[in-house]
Amino acid sequence: TYFEDGYWSELADGGGSSLELRDPSADNARAEAWAASIESGKLPWQTVTYRGVTANPPGSNNPALFNEFVFGLLDAGEVLLDDVSVIEDPDGAALPLIQNGSFESGSASKWRIIGNHHGQVIDEPGRAKLDDPDAPGNKVLRLTANGPTEHMSNHAETTLKDGASFRQIVLGREYEISFRAKWLGGSSQLNSRLYFNLLPKTTILDVPPDNGTPGWENSVYPVDINAANIGPTYQSLTHAPIMPSVSEPVSVTVTAEDPHGVASMELWYSVDAAAWNSVGMSHLGDVAGQTGGQYAGTIPGQSSESVVQFYVEGTDGLGVQSTFPSEGPDSRALYQVDDGVSLSELIHNLRIIMTPDDAALMNEYTNVMSNDFLGTTVVYEDRVYYDAGVHLRSSEHGRHNPSRRGFTVRFHGENLFRDAHKSIGIDRSGGLSTGQSEILVYHLFNHAGDVPSMYNDLIYVVAPGVAPGSAMLQMARYTDVFLDSQFDNGADGDLFKYELIYHLSLSNVSDPESLKFSEDGSNVFGFVSGVPIRSMGADPEAYRYNYLKKNNREDDDFSTIMDLTGAFGLSGDAYHQQTAETIDVDQWLRAFAAMSLVGGVDNYSSGAQHNLEIYRRPEDGKILAFPWDLDFLCFENGATDPLARNNSDLAKLLTLPANVRLFQGHFYDIINTTYNQDYMQQWVDHYASLLPGQSFLSELSFINTRKAYVETQLMPQVPFEITTNGGN
Repeated sequence: TYFEDGYWSELADGGGSSLELRDPSADNARAEAWAASIESGKLPWQTVTYRGVTANPPGSNNPALFNEFVFGLLDAGEVLLDDVSVIEDPDGAALPLIQNGSFESGSASKWRIIGNHHGQVIDEPGRAKLDDPDAPGNKVLRLTANGPTEHMSNHAETTLKDGASFRQIVLGREYEISFRAKWLGGSSQLNSRLYFNLLPKTTILDVPPDNGTPGWENSVYPVDINAANIGPTYQSLTHAPIMPSVSEPVSVTVTAEDPHGVASMELWYSVDAAAWNSVGMSHLGDVAGQTGGQYAGTIPGQSSESVVQFYVEGTDGLGVQSTFPSEGPDSRALYQVDDGVSLSELIHNLRIIMTPDDAALMNEYTNVMSNDFLGTTVVYEDRVYYDAGVHLRSSEHGRHNPSRRGFTVRFHGENLFRDAHKSIGIDRSGGLSTGQSEILVYHLFNHAGDVPSMYNDLIYVVAPGVAPGSAMLQMARYTDVFLDSQFDNGADGDLFKYELIYHLSLSNVSDPESLKFSEDGSNVFGFVSGVPIRSMGADPEAYRYNYLKKNNREDDDFSTIMDLTGAFGLSGDAYHQQTAETIDVDQWLRAFAAMSLVGGVDNYSSGAQHNLEIYRRPEDGKILAFPWDLDFLCFENGATDPLARNNSDLAKLLTLPANVRLFQGHFYDIINTTYNQDYMQQWVDHYASLLPGQSFLSELSFINTRKAYVETQLMPQVPFEITTNGGN
């Protein structure tokens, strides 16, 4: 389902293509009748060459663990690459350091194309073969990204080598980087760099100024006149029962339509990734206004815990076949036979179903940092979401630990979660272990008001690689859905995640070309690199991996971050003047107060150089602070911490007496309206009743202790009286 949004191509949603009909005679309301126009034939190849002396950006804290060249697209897209070259000391020794840069071997050997990036060596499209029919044409790498690149995975990398010797990157030395590239679709933003972030460059590849083929035959229209239609189109695919008992048959139904009539329908199924089998589907009856009807087939009963994958295949009156879901055996319409897991009767149940191979890949220790959406079917209560996508969710320290491992799930646009959400987060982590006390944090923020927060729910989740149990369901999060609901034209404002750089390790320490892995699931944390919110110069590339762009990626605009870091690096009167112009000071102070009240560590308010989201409000251009990921020892650590805790940015804000008064006023307001036992007792009891085994009594005790301490730190209230004098 690459680039698919409810089976409608995302390439035609700002990705450089337009929607074109594949078969004008087919049901034009079905996504299968449409495809993204093919635009790449309108463009020549581009040669990109640039030089520079290796140096880390000012103020950065970049690691120097590996010696690699890296490609990555800034969002979902597809490009062709060829003749990749890195030359060390180009005007001197001129050492070539790239292995297999021409791809003439016919493979991508020596390249590790990982995570949400995929690569395949192909013959250059449109290039004539040599006279010898047995000789190959020019080989090129087709690089496909299903999402944005980042520093731990999700890119293409190759280790630098000078002949037989691996070569170390030398700071202060000149290098020349060169390659040929051609845009195919989606993002045209191709980032190239030496590890970690040396000589970075984002090349904007040429995209045709006029897309589509108005007045001409559609570019996606079948060339073969005998295949001038696409076969049947489908809707209303269902199976029943949703979770069959052991040995219970399952009925699959679908509605199929074709202007030439539907000659036959087959139901294909595979059990636990074994060989495919098929059974015929019976015609249950016509559907009014359609040339086709409803069809049903039965999959035999299977053993406990079996995962059954299925799709339907139809043949029209001209003998043309099609499948649904459209990727056929590569799609993921699934169900699971009863596995004996007892579900919750108190909270919503959600089940993630995957094929055994997909589940093993997702949890492979060298792949856990992948953000590639693997195929899944999600069952939420009695609603089924076929052919969705899932990847692991947690930090680099958490994805290896099954007790902290969560999930991000993406849904098709034609079947949104709860009819509203394209994606959801499933957060099982309570810091060092499983737990959902963080839901109290966001409940506090929401009730107190004026603190950007999330609306979350509780679910019981069953998924591969983790023990069944409760989780926090994050829906809108801080996505465009949230932003548009909270601010005028909210999604137009740029959002960034302030983050650490996590250091990975080689899976084979004796092989520099082996895959890397993250933490091993223990509680012994590895190295991280962070930066304070201070300027790192005028080059946007310097900020890319410490300030992850969460939306509007096509703009690649880091001016929000440069304005913020520039202001925070000032001092004295200039600092206060610039912060007043750049950020919503009162909002930052209220967010700081709210985060201080819930305690914990490993978040921005406690001095950590991550776990904050930074947003520029469109209506006035002011930058806001969004609290994020506060679960690590929240309501456990810091009950008697100073109000300002250990944050140097907050300390600078509080050098202005007016800001001190605002800051303390927010504490006073929050503890009197929300952060107190009178209000929180009912919610502690409520959540404890939904989550047996999580009493939340320690959280309530923390609230009482923290509240009492904060009250001793607030300035005395000054009594005042309003009087009148002669009516004035």
